[in-house]
Amino acid sequence: MKWEGDKLTLEFDGNRIDALASPGGERGTSRVLIDRKKPSEFPELYYHARPSGTANIGWSAIERIGREGEAPAEPMLLLEQWTLTCTGFNDKADDFRFTLVGSKTGPDGSGASKQRFVSTSSRVVIEPEDWVFEYDRAVSKKPTPDGFQVRWQVKPLFTDTFEPPEVKDPTREYSTLLAQGLPNARHKLELIGKAAIQALRVHKPPHR
Repeated sequence: MKWEGDKLTLEFDGNRIDALASPGGERGTSRVLIDRKKPSEFPELYYHARPSGTANIGWSAIERIGREGEAPAEPMLLLEQWTLTCTGFNDKADDFRFTLVGSKTGPDGSGASKQRFVSTSSRVVIEPEDWVFEYDRAVSKKPTPDGFQVRWQVKPLFTDTFEPPEVKDPTREYSTLLAQGLPNARHKLELIGKAAIQALRVHKPPHR
């Protein structure tokens, strides 16, 4: 790892790269580019975080939230909060309707629990088997209130600007994720602006 002025370039094979902060001195900042793009420009580096819980037992109300399509053609997620409002539960809580709104996307469609749902923007996909309200009803013996809301966020698996944290204990590693979820292939990392970096760690899964 060698800086050339205020720029560091590294070619690596893998799907994730972390920066480890160096102790002492000026911390500085670095602009991060991967394959000449900001990490935030890769659709693969966004994910739907765990949704809020069911009304009674508190389990995540939806087991998995997907999106339509595959990288790089899949729709770009936005860093936003999603709110899903459920109405008209039957007694078993396996049949109900819902509407979806994103804090940036806006209203994004409505659906029914027994049908595969693809939102208007294609940013949210929910399979019928991934709802947890029926299990919540069976275990708790309590109904889910009409108008119950499920919330979750889209979160980043990237850093566009690396700002090294202060290293208070030199015996510990202070790691910052630069990108996770890249295609498991050859990439070129560029750091522009000299930051206090002790090392770069690359993760390369054995299978592509």
